[in-house]
Amino acid sequence: MRAIGSKRANVIRELWLPPALLSFLYKCVFKHYPERIVAPLKHWYLPRIDEFLTEVERGTVVHDQLEDPEVIEYVIRARIAP
Repeated sequence: MRAIGSKRANVIRELWLPPALLSFLYKCVFKHYPERIVAPLKHWYLPRIDEFLTEVERGTVVHDQLEDPEVIEYVIRARIAP
């Protein structure tokens, strides 16, 4: 089993939680997502993930140490026997 995560990934995820919750609540009430309301926020948010995408390309977000405090996801590879 391997783990995925980094300090930057955690910060990005935490920054997106409040707007995601507000978008979800808006959708529950009005039955569609608030594109015009969320678009300016996405334009602010998206440039901040460039450094995270660089980490992903380098492979530094994958860990073999499952107890690492930066881990946010786990990957389990299953093999099907022939």
